[in-house]
This record gives sequence, C-alpha cells and structure tokens, in this order.
Amino acid sequence: MEKLIKKLLWIDSLGAIAAGLAVLALSGWIAPLYGLPLSVVLFICGANLAYGCFSLTLALRLLPRTAGFIQFLACANMFWPLVCASLAVLYFGKATIFGHGQFIGEAIYVGGLGWVEWKNRARLIDAPHAIPR
Repeated sequence: MEKLIKKLLWIDSLGAIAAGLAVLALSGWIAPLYGLPLSVVLFICGANLAYGCFSLTLALRLLPRTAGFIQFLACANMFWPLVCASLAVLYFGKATIFGHGQFIGEAIYVGGLGWVEWKNRARLIDAPHAIPR
C-alpha cells in the first residue's frame, strides 16, 4: 500500500489528463455513442483536464503540498460522483447504456480515488515528487 500512496498523485493527475485528452480527441465519436450533447462531453473533458493539471502541480510540487491543497484535491474527487449522478439523472432516458456506464464508472473510480486521498492526506503531503518508475 505504501508504494501506491507514493504514486497516488501521479495516478490521479496522469489518469485525469489522459482521460481528458482521449475524450477531447474522440469527442465527436463519443457524444453520439453516449447519447449526450457534445457540450456535456466537452464539459467532462474540460473538468478532467483542469483537475489533472491541478493535481499534476501537486505531484511535481509546483504548488506546495499543504494540507489545504491535498484536502481540496480529495474533496474535489469525492464531489465528482455527485456531478456524475446529476448528469445521469438529467440525461436519464436520453443517454445510452455507454453514457450511463461512463457516469457510473467515473463516479466509482474518481470517488474511490478521493476517498483514498482523504484517508492518506497527511502522508500525501510528504510523498516523493519524482516521476515514479
């Protein structure tokens, strides 16, 4: 578990950035597949990219890793499932099974990540900042 904690900020940031870039690159194809408006898909993309850039600044220690920043990071992750649930309700009957699957999968992954970050927030302040190998 200790190895995971040392890499958690990297997992968080690179996962969000990769997801955001993939959704951006495939947004024209994903929107109809998910049964969602392109604006919603781009909102999800933008949120992932913005969040990923913020968490990357913590992983690299471009921002100081204060308790407040780590708590904000964890709370943002734990808040995201509420956004996913709201979108699932808002687009119920319109989104396809793939769209709802994305909402559920992202809520579980991001919310779980936030819970682990919150539980280990004190240890994340001092986690190494070098790129993990």
